[in-house]
Amino acid sequence: MLPETRVFLSDWARDNVARGKAQGRSESFAEGFARGFIEGMSESIFIVLDVRGLDVPDDVRAAIGECSDVEQLEAWVGAAVTAQSARDLLNIQDAPDPSPTVLSAVGGRHGSGVIRGI
Repeated sequence: MLPETRVFLSDWARDNVARGKAQGRSESFAEGFARGFIEGMSESIFIVLDVRGLDVPDDVRAAIGECSDVEQLEAWVGAAVTAQSARDLLNIQDAPDPSPTVLSAVGGRHGSGVIRGI
């Protein structure tokens, strides 16, 4: 038979342990959300290029997939609409602000979280 294990924590210790667990869950959610957002931006670039019938070489796919800079990804999404080739995207550092007719449903550099340009 195993000996009984007892943990004696004061109210203060129990409160701090609970706060630490909650903070850890919150940080994990935020990190997961950010990672998912970035992956979604990358996938958007690939979808636009695919719909336009442009081939995406493996090195370009890797460079886009490894990018975690949201502003750079936003620039590439916008440029993917008119780029002559997928490789041309890697030369784009920053896109100009979109015209007022561009729809933006996501917050970020170009959006405010509402749809604009309607």
